[in-house]
Amino acid sequence: MDLSRLAKTDLNLLVSLNALLDHCSVSQAAASLHLTQSAMSKTLTRLRALFDDPLLVRRGQGMKASPRAEALHRQLQLLLPQLDQLLQPPAFDPASSDRTFRLNVIDGAYTLFLPQWLPALRAQAPSIRLECFPAQDLGLEGLTSGQQELAITAQDEPIAPLPEGFRSHTLMTDHYLCVASANNPRLHQPWDLETFLSWPQVHIHCQWDGDWLLDAELARLGHRRQLMMQVSSLQAALQTVLWSDMLTILPAAYAAKVAERYPIALRALPLALPIDLPPLQQRLIWHERSDNDPGLKWLIEFFAKAVQQ
Repeated sequence: MDLSRLAKTDLNLLVSLNALLDHCSVSQAAASLHLTQSAMSKTLTRLRALFDDPLLVRRGQGMKASPRAEALHRQLQLLLPQLDQLLQPPAFDPASSDRTFRLNVIDGAYTLFLPQWLPALRAQAPSIRLECFPAQDLGLEGLTSGQQELAITAQDEPIAPLPEGFRSHTLMTDHYLCVASANNPRLHQPWDLETFLSWPQVHIHCQWDGDWLLDAELARLGHRRQLMMQVSSLQAALQTVLWSDMLTILPAAYAAKVAERYPIALRALPLALPIDLPPLQQRLIWHERSDNDPGLKWLIEFFAKAVQQ
């Protein structure tokens, strides 16, 4: 496709031609575009030279479009709205969109957030699709490469600043609870630091979290938890304690949700514990390249508002 001729053409001429053919009158076309009649007459002269056609010819007291002009008018009715749409700011209509959003999602979000999000999401945007990937890391690599557009993450405070080029929004701040099967006989023991340390436990390990502050501080004080099993997801830890005499430590909001469906007991960390675990932040993270993406902006705002309700 050779666009050299188009590059040399003033596209404003097409707007003027459409006005001339709408009104078949130089004066009326000039008035509709807030131009003088003299300026519109000069524009008509340029258009006649451009198309090598009279375009408008005198008929009695008025003017009539030539056959070529009538054909051009039909084309302009299709072309100009498309050009106008091209110049409009991007927009996103959730009700009609069939876009696929690619998300990097921690496993706890399926229990903690999706029950809040999905009913309203299906109502407001019935045709959009969510392609969810497991969050094996913070999701930054996928966001950088463009493989994913949004990450739903959880990190203990204090949180290190994100690398340059990333944005985030905190959905909620949470704390931790101890979780065991409601049938666990150890629940009858006094709930203190000694019991906590002697209770066999399941630890949830994430590739990016390093040594957990709890274990580092307990070691400094000469204590150690009885870590009998290590898993990589909240759901795995939950299923483990349901079918054993072990306990685990889960985010409180997640634990409260699963307690509605599973026979589990929740305990605060023993009051005699010499340290406080730092709060946990549930966050959305995205790359700055998406700042002007109206669809992703809508999805982020939807998630943020849904959590507040």
